[in-house]
Amino acid sequence: MKAGIERIKQGNFVLIISEGHYGKRSSQAIFCDLYRLENGKLVEHWDVIETN
Repeated sequence: MKAGIERIKQGNFVLIISEGHYGKRSSQAIFCDLYRLENGKLVEHWDVIETN
């Protein structure tokens, strides 16, 4: 995955994948945030953080 942010939209769902640093040791990490929208408003959010 290239550095930066990837956005994927399908139906009422939006997935955002980004890279950065996480934790006190500043480990390299990938962040995945999944949002569900309803009537143009955010109604649910899930996230995953994967570190090296």
